[in-house]
Amino acid sequence: MVNDEIVESGMGELRDRLGKVERGLAENTATTKRIESDTTEMVELFRSWKGAMAVLEVIGKAAKPLAAIATLAAAIGAWWFNWRIGK
Repeated sequence: MVNDEIVESGMGELRDRLGKVERGLAENTATTKRIESDTTEMVELFRSWKGAMAVLEVIGKAAKPLAAIATLAAAIGAWWFNWRIGK
């Protein structure tokens, strides 16, 4: 009889502890889902920025030769202007 009471007392304590663990797990799961939602938005933002940076990189690569061509055109224009008008 005494052993049954001890076992029953221990089982009640275990049930209480298990309930606390389950409540804590539920709270943790809710927090994790909220963080996942926020993180998903940030990841999408970074991916869009990554795409924008790739486009800007392509534009930058094209701008280097275009700048050289524009410089050459300006030099030819200046030479022509001096040759025609500078006489």
